[in-house]
Amino acid sequence: MLKRLPKLFLVGTSLAPVLLTLSFLEIRAGERWVALAFLVTTWALVNLTERLLNLCKRQLGVLTVVLCKAKTSDREVIGFLLAYVLPLAMTGTSALRPDTWSLVYLLLLFGSVVWGTHAYDFNPLLGLLGYHFYEVELDSGISYIVISKRPILNMRQITEAVQLTEYVLLDRN
Repeated sequence: MLKRLPKLFLVGTSLAPVLLTLSFLEIRAGERWVALAFLVTTWALVNLTERLLNLCKRQLGVLTVVLCKAKTSDREVIGFLLAYVLPLAMTGTSALRPDTWSLVYLLLLFGSVVWGTHAYDFNPLLGLLGYHFYEVELDSGISYIVISKRPILNMRQITEAVQLTEYVLLDRN
């Protein structure tokens, strides 16, 4: 099990939509190169995360899993959406740019909370690539987040996974 690298990338991609908001603000302020830098950073983060997930599927040890319960994992949607648009709220009427240090502080704070609470299961950028996040309970009684490119329509559908972090499994198919 890789502990830190997949977790770092999952947290990063869950927070990356903030970069899209910042890009929007930079375009409105006439700073197209800065906006482009935010967009490229977002694309690179998502691309690297997808490559890492594919590598994990091939390289990590395979676990046999038996699902007992499964439900979509989208209960934090409103909180994440608020974090994504927070930079818009931090702009005054006279300026289109948020305070950089306030943004850095808020991103570090929000990132720390997401890291510490395993709340990165709402990930819209990976969702655009076809990944689904599910809260599942295994036959052992332990709950995990399962990342899969296919919807879970039946409990016997997912039988093999790799363990990315303490509580995150990746469907091997």
